[in-house]
Amino acid sequence: MGCGAGIARGCGMRMTAMGLLTAAAAIAGSPVAGQEAPPAQVFVLDPGPDTTRMTGWLELRGEWGLYPNDRFMPHNYSRPGDADKCVSLIDATGLRGGALRRIDGKLVEIEGEALDYDRLDLGTRGIDLVMSTRYYKGVAVSNDCLRQYVFLVKRVRVLGASADAK
Repeated sequence: MGCGAGIARGCGMRMTAMGLLTAAAAIAGSPVAGQEAPPAQVFVLDPGPDTTRMTGWLELRGEWGLYPNDRFMPHNYSRPGDADKCVSLIDATGLRGGALRRIDGKLVEIEGEALDYDRLDLGTRGIDLVMSTRYYKGVAVSNDCLRQYVFLVKRVRVLGASADAK
């Protein structure tokens, strides 16, 4: 007996199984439901006193940050080490408006200098003292990435693009 216009019990089950096999083949290699695929590329961000260049993903919303992967995920502070922490950045590029929008979220190489956060000027307002807010040339540096060193960005180059943002 074939599976023509009428729906036979055996045909329906076989069609369901075929549908499941087809769906499984279509998503083979995809992440399991509830799990994210790993980031395309991960960089180790380990700024120190002699660091003048780093590569990672740039996020300009709120505090500038350089991230080790394209997920812009906050650091998991329950794990030891700093490998997946972002690096807080201070803007000394002079870029404005559209130039900033073009580099936000991009894989970049940045050049500048690492600054010991605790050696930046401490603010003088009451809230600065309570929050231990540090300043660089009058601009508050929040250091949301909680690293010893923040990075003063003087130049940004978008990787894979034909023109540098300067």
